[in-house]
Amino acid sequence: PFGRHGHPSFVHPTQPLSNQLSPELWWDVDARTLEEDAHAHFIIRRVMERGRREDVYQVWDHYGADRVNSALISAPTLSARTLNFFAHQFKLPASAFRAHQHKSVTWSS
Repeated sequence: PFGRHGHPSFVHPTQPLSNQLSPELWWDVDARTLEEDAHAHFIIRRVMERGRREDVYQVWDHYGADRVNSALISAPTLSARTLNFFAHQFKLPASAFRAHQHKSVTWSS
């Protein structure tokens, strides 16, 4: 089955989302404690920064473009690569992102 965007759909509604994503994404947290709604911004940011393509597709399908957009725009830190990719994806200037305004430590000079 394919998701909304023409890529394979990996969403399994009977399992928590964090269990369906690459386990290495959660090296510093207990994935069993992540709540899909309460921790949505954390999950979205982590996956968009460090996830595999399949993880990104799955989170995109699960949360939708508007919620992904909101999480990334409000993120205090993003790599330049992630910020620029999603600025292009959402047709926004990089300056619309909080991470760009703060020039987080993940930016190289």
